[in-house]
Amino acid sequence: MREVERIQKSVLTADSIETGRGWTLAQKDNPLLCSYCKSPLFYVGVTWGVVDEQPLLGIPVLGKQRKHCYGLREVGFQLYCAECGHFHEQYGKYFYPDDKLVCSWSDEELHLAELEELWYCLEQFNRRGDFTPRYQSNERVYLKKKLLEYETAHRKKKRKKET
Repeated sequence: MREVERIQKSVLTADSIETGRGWTLAQKDNPLLCSYCKSPLFYVGVTWGVVDEQPLLGIPVLGKQRKHCYGLREVGFQLYCAECGHFHEQYGKYFYPDDKLVCSWSDEELHLAELEELWYCLEQFNRRGDFTPRYQSNERVYLKKKLLEYETAHRKKKRKKET
C-alpha cells in the first residue's frame, strides 16, 4: 500500500470568531458558502485598476496641470473558495463607478515591479499627457491604449454637452 501524505488544517468555525460588539459570525443570517463544496472559507483576489481622480466641484489639485488625474488603486476584489479553488461569481465588489475606471488587472497579472512601473508611467501621463516607460511590456501598451481611449471618449462627451 502506498503511503499518502496528509495535510492537517486548522479551521475556524463561525461561532469562534467574535467581533468587538459581543456577537459572533454564527449569528449572521446567511453566511457565504461555496456553491460547489459548501465551504465557508474563502480567500480574496485583489483587482488593481487605473481610476480617473477628477477633482471634486472643479477645484484643482495642487501640482496637477491637467484636467484628468489618474491613479493606480485597488479597485475591487473577488472571492475564491479556499477548499476547492472555484471563483465565487456572485460576489465581486468594486469601489469605484464604471465611468471612472480606465482599466484593471487581477492581482496575479501584476507583481511589485509591475506596480512600480505603472505608477511611474501614470505620474508622467498626469504631467504631460503621455509617458515613456523604462522598459516595454504588454501592460504598458495596454495602459497607454486605455488612457488615450478614455480621454478621447471624455472629449466627445464634453463636446456633446457644449452643443
